[in-house]
Amino acid sequence: MAKMPLKSASSGATAPAVGAQECTRKVEMNSFLWIGTSLGAFFGILHGAYLYRQQIAERGRATGLYYGIWAFALWTLFGAYVLVFWILGFIVYSIARLAPGGRWSARSAKG
Repeated sequence: MAKMPLKSASSGATAPAVGAQECTRKVEMNSFLWIGTSLGAFFGILHGAYLYRQQIAERGRATGLYYGIWAFALWTLFGAYVLVFWILGFIVYSIARLAPGGRWSARSAKG
């Protein structure tokens, strides 16, 4: 796509709206990736600490550190993907709860 030249500032013209929409989409996706990575790092620290404590009791400090670092790295790396799956799972779970006669439906519960 060819770029449209901007008019001079004195004419009051602004950049095309298409460019503004593309920039907004990039910012939203960038924010989502940062949020997912941050959540992944948080859960990675928790999971890494858990694995570290578990492994030092069974195998030793070096193995615990190895497991803990890998857990943190993988959670941080795939945090955005995990966030997407949590969101999709919540949506599917909510829809399944609303379906009449479904396994998790309030109407199908006996009691």
